[in-house]
Amino acid sequence: MKITLIAVGGLKEEYLKDAQDHYISRIKNRVGFEVIEVRDEPDPGDKSKKLLEDAKSIEAARILSMIPAKTRTVLLDICGQKTGIEQYINNMRADDITFIIGGSNGFGKEVYAKVKDRISFSDMTFPHQLARIILLDVLDKAIY
Repeated sequence: MKITLIAVGGLKEEYLKDAQDHYISRIKNRVGFEVIEVRDEPDPGDKSKKLLEDAKSIEAARILSMIPAKTRTVLLDICGQKTGIEQYINNMRADDITFIIGGSNGFGKEVYAKVKDRISFSDMTFPHQLARIILLDVLDKAIY
């Protein structure tokens, strides 16, 4: 089993980088694991809906180009199933899995068209940088 995490944008704060490094070192002792960061587009703000959709489409192309072949792909999405990630991993134990965390503006429609599996941590919305750390914590506990 190999797990890949594709995340839009990088971690900026040192404490988040430290937390990520901590979890990655633990996870890598048990399974193959890789984090792929794709560059995020600047937020166009309130300029126009079209500019926002264009930015999300550019990020979507970057995300889709990084998905490994022959992997089960899952979006972390507030509208996803509330199925626990632990349960999901246990059901897919033999498969490679790629989790995708979008940027602050969400996913482009191209990502939604390509990736059908969606999981939500809860009904709450988390900042995408914090969602990464939450996912790593859950993976650390789920992979044994």
